[in-house]
Amino acid sequence: MRAFFLGLLLCASVGVQAQTVEAIAFDGLNRLKPYFLHHFLDCQVGQPVDSAQGAQDCLVLRRLPAVYHAHVSWEERDGKLTQVYFIDEVFTLLPYVNVGQGGAISSRTVQLGVAEFNAFGRGVWLTADYQYKELHSVSLGGMIPYIGGRPWNVSLTAKHWNTVEPLYFGADAVRYHYRNRLVQVGLEREFAFRTRVGARVSVFDETYTQMEMEYVDFAPEREYFEKSLLQLYAMDQHIDWHFFYLSGTEVEFRGTTVFNETLPEERFYQGDLIAKAYRHKRERWNSAYRLTLGLATNNESPYAPYVFDSQLNVRGAGDRVARGTAGLFATAEWRWTAFDRDWWALQLVGYSDIGWLRTAGNARMDEQPEWFGGGGVRVHAKRFYNAVLRVDYGASPITGTHGLTFGLGQFF
Repeated sequence: MRAFFLGLLLCASVGVQAQTVEAIAFDGLNRLKPYFLHHFLDCQVGQPVDSAQGAQDCLVLRRLPAVYHAHVSWEERDGKLTQVYFIDEVFTLLPYVNVGQGGAISSRTVQLGVAEFNAFGRGVWLTADYQYKELHSVSLGGMIPYIGGRPWNVSLTAKHWNTVEPLYFGADAVRYHYRNRLVQVGLEREFAFRTRVGARVSVFDETYTQMEMEYVDFAPEREYFEKSLLQLYAMDQHIDWHFFYLSGTEVEFRGTTVFNETLPEERFYQGDLIAKAYRHKRERWNSAYRLTLGLATNNESPYAPYVFDSQLNVRGAGDRVARGTAGLFATAEWRWTAFDRDWWALQLVGYSDIGWLRTAGNARMDEQPEWFGGGGVRVHAKRFYNAVLRVDYGASPITGTHGLTFGLGQFF
């Protein structure tokens, strides 16, 4: 009897596979435009029904910021066999407020902004951001995907950024008012929705002005540079989103050249490799791993590009506590979902961050790493794209240093 039913099921499966898709439809759309979603489908009218390919299309659709979840089925509609993609959208217009402690010396940080990841219903990104961290800063950005229906993305960023930066002259740190005025244009090409290659071109100027009341003799009072930047990058992504759980891998390489028009001999080169891996084996568990390797021209300069920073790589360390011309950083996170409701979820996180720097002018990496471990929470507003409130507390078993880090979005 079991063999009979298995044979009947097999025959039914073969019959379905032999049928032809006569129409494609989307259900559940609110703001997304159907013509935009068609760019991401491999399944086409006139092709045989292929459940595996339909599932793959759903995986690609779930990568879009406006799509919370997607699944596919086949139905008879208006006398046609229709492949129907059921889309669960999220809100993509996200105002945000972030208040915390930060800065080169403990100070109040306030961040206000608004981000839209699905403008005009076709995935256009628009962002505006204001930040106060001892000084005022603003930035504007945007990205237009699929120009002319082709897999080309164009981005534009403009910012007037002011922060307090500690620069290191030997063992002494001097606080500077750092101002950066930048305009950046980017062009990106997608291949099979997994691989991206692109270029970014920036024109900017940087000003460093000492903030100490008594100027330090060995540190310049003021430095001004006019610069331009060319960055080439490639990314290969094989990540599956199941609501806010992730599984898979992502590898990105960036090659950057910075031209200094003020001091032409100060041109430097930088290469970065970032690898991420995610595992989602158990229902409530998600583990995440990131490895970053960076190498830049080894000039003796207080303006070295790599830093230990709580927001970037080593949580609990503080803001820009050290600089170097090469960096190796490794992060591991273990995320456990304590509560999961329709509109929100709460995750508890344990983590370990470790990193090494090569001090400017040195031949080798520092022998002693910065190592911090700790825990935190993630509060997900599930119906909003990337609306994750992040709070982490970390401490170092090596130095005894500790600190609290606030942020929006997952750490990575």
